[in-house]
Amino acid sequence: MGPQRAVRRVGCRMPKLAILLGLHDGERYLRAQLDSLLAQTWTDWVLIVSDDSTSPRGREILAAFADNVGRDRVQVIAGPRCGAAQNYLQLFQNIPAECRFVALCDQDDAWLPGKLDRAVAALMTIPDGQPAAVFGAREVCDRALGRPKRQGAPKHAPGFRNALVQNVMPGNTIVMNAAAAAICAATARQAAGIVAHDWWVYQIISGAGGHILYDQKICVLYRQHSANLVGAGLGVRAVLRRGLAAIGGCHRQWNSAQLQALTAAVDHLSVENQQVLRRFAALRDATMRDRIRLFAGLGLYRQTRAGQAMLWLQTLMGRI
Repeated sequence: MGPQRAVRRVGCRMPKLAILLGLHDGERYLRAQLDSLLAQTWTDWVLIVSDDSTSPRGREILAAFADNVGRDRVQVIAGPRCGAAQNYLQLFQNIPAECRFVALCDQDDAWLPGKLDRAVAALMTIPDGQPAAVFGAREVCDRALGRPKRQGAPKHAPGFRNALVQNVMPGNTIVMNAAAAAICAATARQAAGIVAHDWWVYQIISGAGGHILYDQKICVLYRQHSANLVGAGLGVRAVLRRGLAAIGGCHRQWNSAQLQALTAAVDHLSVENQQVLRRFAALRDATMRDRIRLFAGLGLYRQTRAGQAMLWLQTLMGRI
């Protein structure tokens, strides 16, 4: 993302922004995340929480937070109890109409000041009506938010041909405009079986021809602890686990779930990306010879040489 530009005001006020937080028994670190929302220099936001918790403790913390910031700024709804992805898909369907921007928020991280300002400034450069989303750099930390280690930036421009086979948009950094949020809301039912909500956001927005922007400045401290749903996946062991998952068939299962949702929501994709999706689906069920031919012409890519080599191997093995 280029140099920050001044945010245009609407009626001398900041445009309203919705923060979507999926909660599931996350009370241990929830206060720190809420405190980091208060530390944002962007102040005109409303917090929407979908609560999938088995304990009332999270709602108690949110009630105290609402008493502090104003009860009109915090809305808590009952979660669908169908997993994290469905929790966020439900949130997309509960965005207040007046919100021009939407940020996704995890329950156990910490945002750094300026995160929202920079994201909105970038989104303001996109013409009205065109879907766009910003994701940003983050530091992976231990459970006390210590020992930070920056995650690497994408080596290649984000796009639909990357999104089909890899997710580079961490959900806890994503901010999008109203046009992008509207697509996510409109396709929520078709996406019922997806593996990950942030991967879906990357796929459906890039597939619709939307703009995918990157903020190079650290915006989130990504807390690692024993209850992380996914985790950062750093280190040799994590790389080996991903490799075993790829050749073992897990990635094919994940691709199948995401592909089913994209096929159901195909009318939201650009004409070019509809064709890319059909060719990708054909590749997965083709003979080895045809898989090689289709893959070579389709332009699918991952962000690293090792990842691209693994993608070729999966294609040869029929595990893509």
